[in-house]
Amino acid sequence: MTRKYDLSHRPRHELQSPKISIVIVSYNHKDYLGPCLDSLLSQTYSNYEIIVVDNNSSDGSADYVQTTYPLIKVIKSKQNLGFAGGNNLGVQQASGEYLAFINPDTTVDPQWLEALLKPFKHMPQIGMTTAKILLMKYPSHINTCGNDVHYTGIGFLRGSNRPSSEFNSQEEVVAISGAAFLMPKLLYQAIEGFDENFAPAYVEDTDLSWRVILMGRKCLFVPDAIVYHDYQPNFSANKYFMIEKNRWQLLLKHYRLPTLLLLLPALLLAEIISWGFCFTSGRQYIVAKLRSYYWIMSHFRTISQKRKKLQSTRKVKDRTLLRKCVAYLAYSQASSSLAGKIAPFVFNPLFFILHKLYLILIWW
Repeated sequence: MTRKYDLSHRPRHELQSPKISIVIVSYNHKDYLGPCLDSLLSQTYSNYEIIVVDNNSSDGSADYVQTTYPLIKVIKSKQNLGFAGGNNLGVQQASGEYLAFINPDTTVDPQWLEALLKPFKHMPQIGMTTAKILLMKYPSHINTCGNDVHYTGIGFLRGSNRPSSEFNSQEEVVAISGAAFLMPKLLYQAIEGFDENFAPAYVEDTDLSWRVILMGRKCLFVPDAIVYHDYQPNFSANKYFMIEKNRWQLLLKHYRLPTLLLLLPALLLAEIISWGFCFTSGRQYIVAKLRSYYWIMSHFRTISQKRKKLQSTRKVKDRTLLRKCVAYLAYSQASSSLAGKIAPFVFNPLFFILHKLYLILIWW
């Protein structure tokens, strides 16, 4: 069955509204794409285009979209570019003034796009808006409402598993969720898009958010932009490797050298916790942690070049970034063991005290 959409007869008021390019990066997500695209085609905001980037799938995803949705733009990559590279490729073909990014394993409410765009009309300091993402299988519970990030670079889901009736106010967050967000195309281009050094996945959304913040813009959580995400929690050793190597390049890129030196006690504490997790999780996690160190060392020159460029163009102090970060760790999102339940009472008070101290000492 071929499903078509025609935006040529849009209402006059929507023709005068800015065009939005919706970018979806898909890798073997054929089963998800139909429901996702159908929900996007039911938006109350109509001045948009949809771009599906197929990351060299083997399940016929690209052909399925081209056949079923012939007016949707499909970009076939000859290799898997990862999340960052796939989105950058999609943006190259985007004609909208704004860019909306959405995961293929989601569906969205009809007002999703309109709600994400609305704050930009009245709040010029906003750089990114992010959605209220609920669990698709348990929509009465939250997947995430933007992301929280600890000042040592450890990120976690904001509001995870809390009732969906909570988090109903627009709030500034320190990072958007890469699963669903919107930003001006000119800003995306100004900061050169996603950093493909974070491939294949994880932390690249935090890196993008922090670069927006360092440009003097804000990230805003929009509760009226509802998304349903078929989130599959897993924490494999390979995922741990990707998170750790990307966490360290995030820190090395964004903080000034004096900040990194002052943060050493907190960073050491985070490493103790990280190694404790590895030793209680098995040999493969120990290997993953060591691999992350090796990766950072072998890519240090590239990270240094990106750091130099970012530091030369930033407009915001480290102090401002630190104030936006949280001073606690959500251990339960990584481990449900007894150690994970005890750790908050042991380490979070220390992190809290150090955070307060850093906000006194760091004025740059």
